[in-house]
Amino acid sequence: MNTQYNLLEEGGVYVIWNPCIVNPETKNPLIKIGRSSKEEPMERIEYMNKETPVPADFKVDTITKIPANRLVERVAHEYYEEECFNKEFFLVSPQNASSTVEAIADEVKKRSYVISDKFSPMTDEEKREMMDYGYLFNDRAATIYSDSFCLLNEENCPDGLDNQKWKNAIKNIKLEVYF
Repeated sequence: MNTQYNLLEEGGVYVIWNPCIVNPETKNPLIKIGRSSKEEPMERIEYMNKETPVPADFKVDTITKIPANRLVERVAHEYYEEECFNKEFFLVSPQNASSTVEAIADEVKKRSYVISDKFSPMTDEEKREMMDYGYLFNDRAATIYSDSFCLLNEENCPDGLDNQKWKNAIKNIKLEVYF
């Protein structure tokens, strides 16, 4: 699959469920793992509640704000490939889905690098924002001319995740990361 991932895009990954969208066999709610490129991902959930024909509102388990939301969502979907019910809906508990998304987001943060542009000094506000997201930085800012990359690999399974499922997820995606 040829997919590109933007490490600097606003937004986040959410884990939500709807009491009316259930597994027909167990009657347990199906868990939706999705993403939003909006600065506030809750806006996307509110939109789905208003504009989609569902009999009840989606309930939010977690929202993980991370710029690399497309990548985190993709890895989470591949990680739960065997539990996939229908595209973005999965046969897992909200707690498991949320902890998996958090672990993947932490791994992406840990293994993502942006090479700052030597001609763009970073402001104090930009430094605080980078710290809030958990990124390391220097005194230069990333710009549209900066290179960025993510080094996820099969051998670096985040703590708490199943090693074999992690390996399969990473094998199944082609990482072409851009900024």
